[in-house]
Amino acid sequence: MNYYELDSVGWGSPFLLVRKATSVDKSTRALLAKATEDDFYLSHISPLGVPFNSVKGTSNSVLKNKRIQENNSGSSCPKKFLASRKEFDRKGICTASKKYQDFKLQELDAIKDEFSVDQLKNMQNKITEKSCLCVGLANASYLENDIPIKEQDQGIVICLGPNLAYFQRKCRYQKWYSIFMETKT
Repeated sequence: MNYYELDSVGWGSPFLLVRKATSVDKSTRALLAKATEDDFYLSHISPLGVPFNSVKGTSNSVLKNKRIQENNSGSSCPKKFLASRKEFDRKGICTASKKYQDFKLQELDAIKDEFSVDQLKNMQNKITEKSCLCVGLANASYLENDIPIKEQDQGIVICLGPNLAYFQRKCRYQKWYSIFMETKT
């Protein structure tokens, strides 16, 4: 903060709208540019159990909801970077994986009579809301750089700050840099 003569720091999310500053695909960048305060939310999609800021309408959430509707929730877990839960497998499995979610939904099904319909739906949602971050966070960069995506069924996951609601347009790097330098002096 001293080196750059800053008074404070904050979310870097507006950089997601600057093409040369971040690697985000066109459709996700457009989604972010038109999103409002109501579209941003603190989610529980992280398989690690860490609250994760997200935005409604990502391709990941659309694909994930489709799989849930088809009773086929969970990721194939192709990378296994977050496969840390060992309650069902000694090697570890990810809470976003189909394998883990199938186990947890079976456990829930065995005791479903103990809960109201609303309670059951809430508990099912807590299991199935997890998203594959290993693939989903990288997919935006792959699309932006025309790199083929192997795991098409994962879509894009993006983590951002809620302040992005106050930035509505994409910006070229040169324009952003000149605006930044004007405000600094």
